[in-house]
Amino acid sequence: MKKLALILVVTLLATDSALTESAVKASSSEPIELAVDLSAARIRIPDDFLGLSFEAGELLPDANQKLTFTPDNLPLITMLQTMGVKNLRFGGNDADAENKTDPKLPGIDAMFDLSRIIDARVIYTVRFSQKGKMQGFVPADPQAAAMTCQHILEKYPDRLAAFTIGNEPDMYFRKLKSLNPTNGAPLEKAVKERLAYEKFRAAWQEFAAVITATNPAAKFNGPSSTGNPNWAKWYGQDFANDDRIAFVSNHSYPGGDGKKGEAELKLKESLSPEWHNLYADYLRDNGFPEPGNHPFRIEECNSYFNGGAPNMSDTMASALWALDYCHWMAAHDCAGINFHTSARGRPSYGCFYRTPNGFALTPIGYGLTLLSMGSHGESVPITIRDRGINLSAYAVVGRDGNLYVTLINKEYDTNARSATVRLSLKGGQLEGRGENLALCAPNSDVRAKTGVTLGGASVAENGVWFGRWETLPAKAFETNGSFSIIVPPASALLVRLPVQESNETGKVLGLPSQVHL
Repeated sequence: MKKLALILVVTLLATDSALTESAVKASSSEPIELAVDLSAARIRIPDDFLGLSFEAGELLPDANQKLTFTPDNLPLITMLQTMGVKNLRFGGNDADAENKTDPKLPGIDAMFDLSRIIDARVIYTVRFSQKGKMQGFVPADPQAAAMTCQHILEKYPDRLAAFTIGNEPDMYFRKLKSLNPTNGAPLEKAVKERLAYEKFRAAWQEFAAVITATNPAAKFNGPSSTGNPNWAKWYGQDFANDDRIAFVSNHSYPGGDGKKGEAELKLKESLSPEWHNLYADYLRDNGFPEPGNHPFRIEECNSYFNGGAPNMSDTMASALWALDYCHWMAAHDCAGINFHTSARGRPSYGCFYRTPNGFALTPIGYGLTLLSMGSHGESVPITIRDRGINLSAYAVVGRDGNLYVTLINKEYDTNARSATVRLSLKGGQLEGRGENLALCAPNSDVRAKTGVTLGGASVAENGVWFGRWETLPAKAFETNGSFSIIVPPASALLVRLPVQESNETGKVLGLPSQVHL
């Protein structure tokens, strides 16, 4: 069992100089030392790592009797392409809700046709319960689900990632009358949780068997609980050797309920390095990774549930958080993340929202767009030597052979400091040239909800982006082979550097691999 070097994210000391988004100069104070180890073991980032999650009801016609996910919705298609989205998940509460209509074949077909245009894979949820998650489990019709699955498998086998059976089933299995006796002492919480899972597992196996009886090629994911770590751990153990399982999945909202607590506290928490401990606990408690287990994907997530936290989930802070969160998870072998959003409504955590002329990208959408530009390849370890500034750094060897380094300065407000960093390589050499792309908010305002730019430009409502990479000046490269750059407060930089790797490059690990957190 091989222990991998982990991404080390620490707070660091740098200068206080005010900078534009493209400022690059020699260090005026002791720089922050970053080291990328190209000879270390690498984590392959799946092509469809970045995904979005939508309610199943968005596949039905809207109030104007029009479908949203269609192959002729050019603004939506262009927006998804600009963001680099390669996975679409449909499910959410709508999938099992008693008062919701299941998607019909015209909407399903149109969505899959759109997915082919943007080269995305689809996670599709079939109804498992008739009564939603507020009542005990009442089985839906598995034959109806099997017919839908058969249609999808016959027409779109190349687009399907997996079928999900039900949404957050831990909610409705906990409410079974047999687990909530009216007479006698209530069951202990741990006992009740295990019994609820076992009843889910039995019902899931019966339901899946009906689907695979007519669709033997069907692949599934699960348990897709509310984030209950025990369920994913047990599911991963129980189905570790089941070839029908494409990946283990669960949901995650690190901040909890977006409608409770102060926005300022939520903003501070989401940008704190301490949240990295939450991520490590989440993966470990979900049983990932374990020997022989399937890949693990966060099928539904965002900063805070209940539509997000106003004045945090809709600000520049969410862009910095999402960028950091995704890179951290990718560096720890998570197989992908689907951010819950909407192409119709406007939740605080939405990645974009509908406008009369198309769609408007929100700050978190900008963060995910920058992620997609620097995450196609293999994550390699990067270490930071000093402490003092709230800076995160991640490195990816791209499929094009370039080294992509993402630098996220999460300092904000009047005492925020710019971070002067110096990067060096082990196992390779920089070629002495490169480019950078900046993610910025007006006046380095972490609370900004509009005016966010990427590469000096906003993304238009038709999804078109005219931002550009900026060439790094020669003085950014030092004679000792290192490279220096300054990261302003409340911003992120993606640096693209051509490199010459030595013959001792790191072994690339395919999923699943073993990571010790």
